[in-house]
Amino acid sequence: TIGTDAFSCSGSLTLPSGTGSDNCSAVSIATSWQYGPGYGPFTNVPLGTHIVTYTATDACANASSATMTVTVEDNTPPQAVCTSRLQIALSAKGGAELNTGTIGQNSSDNCGAVFFAVSRDAENFSPQVFFDCTDIGQSIQVLLRVTDEVGLENFCETDISVRDFLKPNLLCPAAATINCLQDPLDLALAGQATATDNCQVDTVFYQDNPALNACNIGSIQRVWKAIDAAGNLKSCTQNIVLNAVNTTIVAFPGNFVVNNCAAQADMHPDVTGWPSISGQACSALSVNFTDHVFNGIPGFCTRILRDWKVVDHCVYDPN
Repeated sequence: TIGTDAFSCSGSLTLPSGTGSDNCSAVSIATSWQYGPGYGPFTNVPLGTHIVTYTATDACANASSATMTVTVEDNTPPQAVCTSRLQIALSAKGGAELNTGTIGQNSSDNCGAVFFAVSRDAENFSPQVFFDCTDIGQSIQVLLRVTDEVGLENFCETDISVRDFLKPNLLCPAAATINCLQDPLDLALAGQATATDNCQVDTVFYQDNPALNACNIGSIQRVWKAIDAAGNLKSCTQNIVLNAVNTTIVAFPGNFVVNNCAAQADMHPDVTGWPSISGQACSALSVNFTDHVFNGIPGFCTRILRDWKVVDHCVYDPN
C-alpha cells in the first residue's frame, strides 16, 4: 500500500523483487500488470487496488506465477488556503454572515472536492461564521477547516475586520411655525428628531442657521444630525418660521382739567395719565407725545392739545 504523491491523485512506486527456486536450474522472474512489465519505477498509478503477476521461469521453460496487490490510497491532506485581509460590513439588522467558501476559495485537494467549516473558538465549527455589532472595529480571528473526500483535514487562520458603514435612519420633525414670543429652543414647540440605527445611535443634535431680526421674527434653518457608534453621520433639515404677533390694545387717557395755571408739572402725563397698553407684541412699544399749547383762549389759562403716538416697530411699515 502506497500513498498518493503530494500534488497529484496518483502514486509512484518500484515493485519489490520476487524470489524463486528450481530443482535443476536458475530461475528468472518477470512481472506484469496493466502499467507495464518490469519493476519500475512506475508513476501516475491511480487510486485503487491493482494486481501484479510475478512469473518464474527455469532453464527448461517451465514457469509458475503468483500475484500480489498494489493499493494506492489518498493519504495527502488537502491544501488549506485562507483569504487574508477580509472585511465584512454589517447589514441593516446589525448582523453579518460569512460563508466558508469566501474564506477558503483557493483551497484544494489532490484527489477531489474539499469541504469547509469555520470556527471562532477553534472548537465549534459550522458552514458560516456570524458577526454582530459587538464585533465592530475588532479584528476577529477565525479558523477554517478544510476536509477532503476521504476525511483528511487541514487548517488555516485568517483575520476578519468587522465594519459598520450604514448611516442611522434620521426622521426630522415637520416644519414648525411659532411666534416671536415663543422659544425656538423649546423642542416641545419646535419638534424633536428621532433616529434609529442597525447597531446603536450615539447622539442626536442640531445646529441652527438663524435669519431673525431684532424682534425675533424670521426663520431658522435647523440641521439635525445623528451619529451612530461607528461614527456614521446622517443629517436632515427642518425649517422653523417665527411670525410677528400683535394683540395690542391701547386705551388713551381722556381729557383732563388742571385747576391752576401755575404748576407746569401738573400737566405732565405722570399727572394727566399715560396710555394704558395691554396685549402682546414682539418687543416693547414706543410711546411718545407732542403737545400743542394754545394760550389766550377765553376761560382758560392754557389749553393743550396732546398728540399721542404708540408704535410697534416690529410690525410698523412706514409705507
